[in-house]
Order: sequence, then structure tokens, then C-alpha cells
Amino acid sequence: MSHVDIKEWMRRLPRAYRYFGCIFLIVLCTGVVAWLPYWILNGLHLQDLTVSWWRVPVMTPGVFDTYVYLNWIGESVRGSAFGGLFKWYALLLKSIWSMMASWSSVPEIWIVTRWISLILFILIVPWTMRLWSKCSRKTSWVIASGLFFALSLSIGLRPGAYSWYLPFAFFSIVGTSYVYESLNHERVARACVWTLGSLFLSMLYPWFFLFVGLWLASIWFVYFTRRNTYMYFGFVVLCIGSICGIALPLAHWFLAPERAAMLGIFERTGIVFARIPFFANTVLAFGAWLMLFGILGFVFRQYSKQSNEIIRDSFAWIVMVFLWFSTPFTGIHLYSDHLIGPTIILAWLSLSTVWNIGEQTERGNFQIQIPRFFQYFLWLIAIGATLFVAYIIQQPIRGNPLKFDSYAVHVLNWFALTVASWIVIRSIVLQRKQKKRFFYGVVLFFCVGIGIWGMTSVVLRDTDKLVPALQRVSVINWLRLNMSLESEICSDPESAPFYAAHTGLRIYPAEATLTYAVTNEAILHMLEVIVGAYDVQESKTESVFHFDTDYYRTIPCAAASKYSHNAWWYAMLMNAGISSEQANRFIGCRQETLDENWNRISSAMKQHQLDEDAFRVTCPAVIIPDEQRDYWQLPSTYQETRVSDSVSIWRSE
Repeated sequence: MSHVDIKEWMRRLPRAYRYFGCIFLIVLCTGVVAWLPYWILNGLHLQDLTVSWWRVPVMTPGVFDTYVYLNWIGESVRGSAFGGLFKWYALLLKSIWSMMASWSSVPEIWIVTRWISLILFILIVPWTMRLWSKCSRKTSWVIASGLFFALSLSIGLRPGAYSWYLPFAFFSIVGTSYVYESLNHERVARACVWTLGSLFLSMLYPWFFLFVGLWLASIWFVYFTRRNTYMYFGFVVLCIGSICGIALPLAHWFLAPERAAMLGIFERTGIVFARIPFFANTVLAFGAWLMLFGILGFVFRQYSKQSNEIIRDSFAWIVMVFLWFSTPFTGIHLYSDHLIGPTIILAWLSLSTVWNIGEQTERGNFQIQIPRFFQYFLWLIAIGATLFVAYIIQQPIRGNPLKFDSYAVHVLNWFALTVASWIVIRSIVLQRKQKKRFFYGVVLFFCVGIGIWGMTSVVLRDTDKLVPALQRVSVINWLRLNMSLESEICSDPESAPFYAAHTGLRIYPAEATLTYAVTNEAILHMLEVIVGAYDVQESKTESVFHFDTDYYRTIPCAAASKYSHNAWWYAMLMNAGISSEQANRFIGCRQETLDENWNRISSAMKQHQLDEDAFRVTCPAVIIPDEQRDYWQLPSTYQETRVSDSVSIWRSE
């Protein structure tokens, strides 16, 4: 059949057949994307597989936080209260587990849920982009497809925000824009429905929830205050009164003994009291977007349709700026790097807005005059964003190309701004036709390249780790069959994260256990007990226990962590003659706590004295690979159970 014949044949098909055919194709293609990296890994090790080539019994830690998320999934699907972390998404996890638990692995559960999210991404994101910007169907599909390939093939290989939440986040953010639009047209009931829906869908991930919640609050605040000036003053008085009224009871609630575990989690993850803002190159992107939309707003101020879209996007970016710089207002220092998630979504939605404005400019024959001063700024934004993309890409090229997946989100953030600014330059400043095919090609080529590079990085990085991981499958199966969810198990620092990830069990000192709802004292006691039985110095694992002791408490500190955000603040204060103690207090670094905790654990390491009673309580079962046996000093009552050729489980009688 010729090309024309196929199109005619497709046109004559009943609409239901076409819909089902498209959905089937989407399911098939997203399934390949979800499973492909692991099939490639299996293909490189066919001779070592103990299961069918399409199975994924184990997962290697190629992407950061993989084992932490997998442990959370394992706990969730097995009915632990820890599943509340995923809110309503845990129901989907449990449903899939109930159907697959008799034969599937925890990694396969995650891949299936990721597959579902990829399907939703394809079905939701192009549609939401059209709702947001009113761009053409083809443009929305190109932009969404580019983002799909770039994220799903690279950073989306990590369980979490980029593999699950994106379709829900897109829908919730676009829903927030509908609240904005509905209130502009006095459709309050419709705005209320969209408000509830947006809040519900954003609850999966705190940073999406914070952005959507703050933007919704701002929209409703503007709506009420613009209707009546007295409402503005009334709202201000109400807010001040509410804050004064609830501050003390809220403080008592937080500081109550029963909340010690919650406060422990906050401290361990680097949430501290401070007043200093955090700066990064993402902040420059915020400023560039606001400048871009400010210029567009000036140019299209007399065209109501374009003006409304520009104001809405500018409003969203202003909210993003306030969220990023929330510390001076709230006094709470958060790890703002996670804000890159909603930033990427807003950047690509803003790209669709600019793209559509460029297309409307060509179709509408607008008489646009841009002051030369503004033209200079537009060229500065376009060239600067392009240079930032090049700068980010060259970092892994010069360092380690196999770590590129960590840079993907930052590249995509600046790439969206790059494309948007060049569209403005070409369509509005130079007033030339957009050359849609050129921009379509640039977006797809670049994003597919980013995705393939990211996926290749993960696969090649994990190639050497797969065979040792496969050799542990029998131990995983034994633990799942013989240990209850309430079991507490100990292991060496390398094995603990692996087995915790693949069983959903609490295995100390896996990193995931540091995020459990337990107090700081309980964590430190657990580490003390383990280092009394496990020879840290001989096993050369001191750095792991140092990380476990501090566990991201160093985020607000100056130089104690690679995740530090405040080194330049600290250096500036020290150069001004301020003492290190005062500088640390200003930036929110509790250095005395870090020193006290590490002195306690390092002292226990050096003494290396087994506390048999405490060990029996903390570690009633111990996983010991043969190569680690010499490092362990166990109570005499512990008996060995051989669970594989090279691993034993030791338990107290």
C-alpha cells in the first residue's frame, strides 16, 4: 500500500479502533523504554543470568538514591506504615505487589510502576502543554517527546521524582494555571475544584507540593484582595493574628517527646534554622526567565491574549523565586537543590508559551517595535543560556562522561531557556519565520542525545556490578521467605544497602535506615553497637560510618560535605573577622553536634568492644558474607545458617 493509501485506510477505521491502537502503541513503546536499560545489562551478561533474559531480579546502584527508594518501596508494598511516605501512590504499589509478589522482585515492582508513569506521561503531558500555552498539537508533542526522552532515559532511571511524579506534577501545575484563569473570569466553583485537584496530585513530592501550594495561596490572595481593598488589610491582620496565635502551640507540638523521631529525620537530612539564602546557577535562570517575560509583557501589553499568558508565567516564576529564597522569611534552611524538579517543569511549560507566542506573531502580522535597549537584553539571555548549556555539558566530558546523568536536569533547565530565547530573537526581534522544522529538529535531536548519553552512562557504569549482584539472589529469596517485615537485621556497610533495597527489610546500617522515623539517639546507639562488633578500621569502612553518623547534617556547613551550599558565606564571614563558631551559627551549621557525634562513634570504633546484650537487641540476625567473617565479633550464642555458597545468616538462639 502506498503512503496515501495507508493514511486513507487509517482515516476510514472506526475512531475506537484508532484510539485503542494508539494506546496499545504507547503501552508497547513505553514498556520498551522502561525495561530496555536492564535488558541491555542482561544481554551483556547472558552467561551469568540465573533467570530469563527479561527478568530483573536485582538492581545495581548506578543512579544515586536507588537503594534508598527501593527499600521504601519494599516496605510500602509489604504493608509497613513507611508506605505513607508515598501517600496515595502506595495503594498502587500494594495492588501491583499483591498480583506479582509470588514471583517478582522489588526492582521489577518499581519498573512496572515506572512503566505506568511513562504511559501517563505520554497521555497527559502533551495535553497539559496545550492547555497551558494553547500551542499546536504538533508543537506540544515535540516538546513533550523531547522532555520524555531526555528525562526517562537518564535521570528517570532513579526511582523517585523523575520516574513517577512528572505526569502528576504537570497536571497539578497546569491545574493551578486553570485556577488562575477561572478566578480571572469569576468562576469560583471551578477554581475550587481545580485547587483541590492540584493539591492532591502534587502531594507525592514535597517540592511539587510546596510550589503548587504557594502559587495557589498567592492566586487566591490576589483574587480576594483585588476585589476589595479592605480585604487586603483584613487578610494581613488575619495572617499576623494566626501566626501569633498558633506559633507557640505549634512549637510545643513539634518539640513534644513523641515528635523526637520526626525532628531527628529533619536534622539528619540537613533541615536547620538559619536566615541565609542559597545561591546557584539555577537562580540565574530564574532571573533570565523573568527578564524574558518582562520584555515580552512590555511588547505585547496591548494584546490581551498574549499578555494574560505572559503574566501567568511571570507569576509562576516569581513564586518559584520566593520558594527558593524562603529561608530569610521562614528561618528554615532547606536543601533547595531538589527544587530543580518543579523548575524543569515550569521551564518547559514556559518554553511552550514562548513557542506559541512566536507562532501567533507570525500568523497575526503584529506591528511589534522592541526598544534597542530590550533587544540587547534578549541577545544577552540567548547567548548566556547557550553558553550555560555548553558549560554544563563540558563538565562531565572533562571529568567523567559516565556521570553525565547527574547533569541532565541542569542541562534541560538551561536548554529550555535557550530555545525559548532564540525563538524570541528570530520571531520577534528579527521578525523572521520560525523555521519550525529546524526548532523541532534541534529539540528532538538534543533531547534524544541527552537521554541516550544518560542511559549509556548508567549501563556502562553498572556493567561490572551486575554479576556480583546476581550472585546474591538466593540470599534475597531466603530473606523474603524467612524474615518478617518487623525483623531487624545487621550487615556490613556494603551489603546492608543492597539487601535492604531488595527485601524491604530494616537492615542496619543501610542508608535507608537513616531516614526511618527514629530519634538521633537511636541511630547513634545503633552505630555504636555495630562498630563494637564490626572491625571498622580493619575493613577500611571508616568513611561510610562517618557519612552515616553525620548523614546530610553537613549540608548547611562550610566545607564538611560535598553537598555544602554555604562555603562562600562562611569564607566571607571569616574574612570579616567573625569567629568560626559565630559563622557556623549564622549559616545554620551545628558543628558542635557533628563533632560530638563523630567523637562518640569514632571512640566506639577504637575501643571495638562487643556489648553482647545490646547487640542481641539491635542485631538479632546478622548477614555475613564469607569475605567479611573475620571482621565480625559475635556473641557466643549466635548460630550460623548457610543461605548460599558464600553467605551465612547468624542468629541468636
